[in-house]
Amino acid sequence: MKKILFLTFGVLITTNIFAQRASCDLIQPITFAENQNIYRFVAKQTAYKPLISARKQTKYKKNFFQHFFSPWKISRFGFTKSAASYRKDQAANINRFRHNLGRGENYQLNPRSWFNEIVANMDILKFPNINRNAITVHNAALRYMPTTDPHFDNPHIAGQGYPFDDFQKSMLMVGTPIHIYQISKQGDCAFVWFIQMVVSRWVMGLVRHYQLMTY
Repeated sequence: MKKILFLTFGVLITTNIFAQRASCDLIQPITFAENQNIYRFVAKQTAYKPLISARKQTKYKKNFFQHFFSPWKISRFGFTKSAASYRKDQAANINRFRHNLGRGENYQLNPRSWFNEIVANMDILKFPNINRNAITVHNAALRYMPTTDPHFDNPHIAGQGYPFDDFQKSMLMVGTPIHIYQISKQGDCAFVWFIQMVVSRWVMGLVRHYQLMTY
């Protein structure tokens, strides 16, 4: 019993010392060599002058939303490309990774059977198999191939191993209008390849409502 009380007391003393030292550090004055007042960089004569006119703001806002909602206004195969062009692009991606299978999360070389399953899931010969407006309901990963599995290159070369996933192209923020041309065989991804669970298929009435909202 004495040993237990001693150990407990010892912990309390140590904790108290740490607390006292921390409080002493916090009361030390903080000084900076440079003036921290951000308003000193603003000239008084122009402090309340708008950076751009109201007319330009309206113009830029209109241009932004024209681009933002453009996926819902494009033709069946985009602005310039045909279905054959999209299939050609995907064939280039397949060839790129077919000759470099890369490594997985375990740093082991990816087997060819793994890659063949991914290619089969693309179902590229049936492109396009859908033509529909949609919107992301979560942040979506844009990927070269329809899989969440990573593709790491040589881990011994800077910028090629973990965490640099070669399959990751970019991302789409939640609420981004998109247009879907292809659904993978397993139904888990859509062209351009991102995880299907982040997509909500909207009827045109809701699409119109979303476009007319105040932002």
